[in-house]
Amino acid sequence: MESRSKRPSQKPTSKLKRICKTSCKTSYYCCPVYIKGKRGRRGATGPTGPTGATGATGLKGPTGATGPTGAMGLPGALGATGVTGPTGAMGLPGALGATGVTGPTGATGPTGAMGLPGALGATGVTGPTGATGPTGVMGLPGALGATGVTGPTGATGPTGAMGLPGALGATGVTGPTGATGPTGDVVLAYGSLRGVSVETPGSTFTSVPFSIVGPLSPTITVSATGNELVVGESGIYQITISINAEATTDPDPDEPYLDAIITNNGAPIFGDTTTFFKIANRSSSSFVVQATLAAGDTIGASISTDFPVLGYMNRSLTIVQLSH
Repeated sequence: MESRSKRPSQKPTSKLKRICKTSCKTSYYCCPVYIKGKRGRRGATGPTGPTGATGATGLKGPTGATGPTGAMGLPGALGATGVTGPTGAMGLPGALGATGVTGPTGATGPTGAMGLPGALGATGVTGPTGATGPTGVMGLPGALGATGVTGPTGATGPTGAMGLPGALGATGVTGPTGATGPTGDVVLAYGSLRGVSVETPGSTFTSVPFSIVGPLSPTITVSATGNELVVGESGIYQITISINAEATTDPDPDEPYLDAIITNNGAPIFGDTTTFFKIANRSSSSFVVQATLAAGDTIGASISTDFPVLGYMNRSLTIVQLSH
């Protein structure tokens, strides 16, 4: 019978324990140090034991920190534009919707500013003359107009020599009263023209038009234009022109006016501006002159203004012969 190793009489030291544990891979009781006698030969290596079971999977460690974002790459080249497809056919128009309910009328807005006065309309046809109204109360007499320029005095003829007074004869017997002679003409010649249309003159003098012929004596006639009187014999005449300015809608604060003049053969009757006269807005003016005229002279009037909206309406031209 194989003898067993005897148990040591005392426990090994710590150093011996380490040596036996390394050599025997068991307890220190098998260590040859404790066996008496010679050490036997090493026995054959036993078979490898089975592999132990796989241990459990360890806990998952924490997620690592996210690394920095990499730099952006260069942009790729722009691709070519694709071919545009054909336009689709237009759809049919939709049905017209029903008319909505009319909303309430809004409040009336404020009245707009008054527009500029419209252009003067054409003169309407003259209506029939109305019945003569009652005579109004006579107004105060107007201021006395300026005295016209005195015409040049004609040359005085030479005075004839005075004869010696004759002896006073005896008073003769009163003879019978003779027959009354025919009555002579007091007025030598006369004529007149009137106009009623609305006229708007320009800045250049233009002839004043007349449309109605008044009473005419045999030696006074009307010119071919109808705007002048023609005298038939030479003499001294008195000429009167009267013109009424048409009232404008909005009178100018500087009081616009018309310039008028009596003409002889189309020129100022005295050859200068001494017969010019002014007619203020909403007023009428008359001008009277006496002049020596020759047979065939034509008498009229001209008018102008620097105020385009100011016109005139009623006017008259009269002529009376004072002497031969």
